[in-house]
Amino acid sequence: MAVTEAGRHELYEALKEAIGMNPATTLMEAIPPVGWADIATKRDLDNQLALIRADFDALRAEVGGIHAEHGGIRAEDAGGLDQLRAELYKSQMSLQRTLLLGMLAAQTAFAAVLLAAFRAITS
Repeated sequence: MAVTEAGRHELYEALKEAIGMNPATTLMEAIPPVGWADIATKRDLDNQLALIRADFDALRAEVGGIHAEHGGIRAEDAGGLDQLRAELYKSQMSLQRTLLLGMLAAQTAFAAVLLAAFRAITS
């Protein structure tokens, strides 16, 4: 049976007549305004705390797994980045070599033209 406010008031009035106002007030303040089944006990709180701790432990493990996975991805990225840098360096060296060979060929051709012009003038 649920305790209603009207029922509590009726009990308080009966207690005032039976034991007096001060003892009736003290007794009513000691009785919860809801049923005893609705009162949380220390055991209830301990059980809830255990469930919350288990949830936090599971969450901590999940975050640790994500952190480890992220570290693995970063390591893979670093390896890929090192490989990309090496390929870029090779590509730059190849381009510089091609440019230098082209410049050397152009200078050689220019020197040949100058030599031919000098021979034409001096002959």
